[in-house]
Amino acid sequence: MVVNGEKSESIQVRSGVPQGTVIGPVLFIIMVSDIGVSLVNKMSMYADDTRLFGQVKNEDDAKQMQEDLNRIYAWAEKNNMEFNSKKI
Repeated sequence: MVVNGEKSESIQVRSGVPQGTVIGPVLFIIMVSDIGVSLVNKMSMYADDTRLFGQVKNEDDAKQMQEDLNRIYAWAEKNNMEFNSKKI
Protein backbone atom coordinates (compact mmCIF):
# COMPACT_ATOMS: atom_id res chain seq x y z
CA MET A 1 0.00 0.00 0.00
CA VAL A 2 1.22 3.47 -0.82
CA VAL A 3 0.41 6.35 1.54
CA ASN A 4 1.27 9.91 0.50
CA GLY A 5 3.63 8.51 -2.11
CA GLU A 6 5.57 6.46 0.45
CA LYS A 7 5.76 2.68 0.65
CA SER A 8 7.20 0.60 3.50
CA GLU A 9 9.76 -2.10 2.83
CA SER A 10 8.45 -5.66 2.74
CA ILE A 11 9.44 -8.03 5.53
CA GLN A 12 8.71 -11.69 6.16
CA VAL A 13 6.20 -12.22 8.97
CA ARG A 14 6.34 -15.68 10.50
CA SER A 15 3.45 -15.29 12.95
CA GLY A 16 1.05 -12.70 14.26
CA VAL A 17 0.29 -9.36 12.66
CA PRO A 18 2.76 -6.46 12.80
CA GLN A 19 1.49 -3.52 14.83
CA GLY A 20 0.47 -0.50 12.86
CA THR A 21 -0.91 -2.42 9.89
CA VAL A 22 -4.23 -1.53 8.33
CA ILE A 23 -5.51 -5.10 8.45
CA GLY A 24 -4.30 -5.80 12.03
CA PRO A 25 -7.46 -4.61 13.83
CA VAL A 26 -9.69 -6.56 11.45
CA LEU A 27 -7.69 -9.75 11.98
CA PHE A 28 -7.82 -9.22 15.75
CA ILE A 29 -11.62 -8.87 15.67
CA ILE A 30 -11.91 -12.05 13.62
CA MET A 31 -9.58 -13.86 16.02
CA VAL A 32 -11.54 -12.95 19.18
CA SER A 33 -15.05 -13.02 17.72
CA ASP A 34 -15.94 -16.33 19.42
CA ILE A 35 -14.57 -15.58 22.89
CA GLY A 36 -17.94 -14.95 24.53
CA VAL A 37 -20.05 -17.58 22.75
CA SER A 38 -20.79 -19.82 25.76
CA LEU A 39 -20.74 -17.28 28.60
CA VAL A 40 -23.64 -16.78 30.99
CA ASN A 41 -22.46 -13.40 32.30
CA LYS A 42 -21.94 -10.34 30.11
CA MET A 43 -18.71 -9.40 28.45
CA SER A 44 -17.62 -6.10 26.95
CA MET A 45 -14.74 -5.53 24.58
CA TYR A 46 -13.13 -2.35 23.34
CA ALA A 47 -10.02 -2.66 21.20
CA ASP A 48 -7.90 -5.14 23.16
CA ASP A 49 -9.63 -4.64 26.53
CA THR A 50 -12.03 -7.37 27.65
CA ARG A 51 -14.22 -7.29 30.75
CA LEU A 52 -16.54 -9.89 32.21
CA PHE A 53 -19.29 -8.58 34.43
CA GLY A 54 -22.52 -9.61 36.09
CA GLN A 55 -24.37 -9.50 39.38
CA VAL A 56 -23.14 -11.85 42.09
CA LYS A 57 -25.89 -12.06 44.70
CA ASN A 58 -25.30 -15.57 46.00
CA GLU A 59 -22.96 -18.54 45.88
CA ASP A 60 -24.48 -19.89 42.66
CA ASP A 61 -23.85 -16.54 40.93
CA ALA A 62 -20.24 -16.59 42.16
CA LYS A 63 -19.84 -20.15 40.88
CA GLN A 64 -21.22 -19.17 37.47
CA MET A 65 -18.88 -16.17 37.27
CA GLN A 66 -15.92 -18.44 38.02
CA GLU A 67 -17.06 -20.92 35.37
CA ASP A 68 -17.21 -18.10 32.83
CA LEU A 69 -13.70 -16.97 33.82
CA ASN A 70 -12.51 -20.56 33.41
CA ARG A 71 -14.10 -20.69 29.93
CA ILE A 72 -12.38 -17.44 28.92
CA TYR A 73 -8.97 -18.62 30.12
CA ALA A 74 -9.47 -22.00 28.39
CA TRP A 75 -10.31 -20.09 25.19
CA ALA A 76 -7.16 -18.00 25.57
CA GLU A 77 -4.98 -21.09 26.03
CA LYS A 78 -6.58 -22.82 23.03
CA ASN A 79 -5.96 -19.71 20.88
CA ASN A 80 -2.42 -19.04 22.15
CA MET A 81 -3.40 -15.74 23.72
CA GLU A 82 -2.71 -14.32 27.17
CA PHE A 83 -4.69 -11.95 29.35
CA ASN A 84 -3.06 -9.34 31.52
CA SER A 85 -5.04 -10.12 34.68
CA LYS A 86 -3.05 -7.52 36.68
CA LYS A 87 -4.43 -4.70 34.54
CA ILE A 88 -7.39 -2.95 36.17
